[in-house]
Amino acid sequence: MTDFIDMYLRAADEAAMTGALLTAGCLQDETSGELYHPQASLLMIGIIESHAVMEGTEVQEWRQAPGYHANVRTTEQALAAALDTWRIYPATPSYAWAEGGAL
Repeated sequence: MTDFIDMYLRAADEAAMTGALLTAGCLQDETSGELYHPQASLLMIGIIESHAVMEGTEVQEWRQAPGYHANVRTTEQALAAALDTWRIYPATPSYAWAEGGAL
């Protein structure tokens, strides 16, 4: 069974996230502008919005989580180490990789 390294990343904005991913070794498609890495799956999430919760009750008010978000799944220790500065550990991630999935 493959040991995946699943990472939740947050940067100040889209430009900072793009710069972090490129610096870590991700590539950018010349035609589409999409970021990718040959040994990773990358999900650019962007800004996360959710309903506010007051006293245990969900209310119809949207709030934004701070920063610009992306998820990375890899088996490459070097890539994980290069992205560690932007890594966060959310208690309940808004987006998560499926268990036992592939790259």
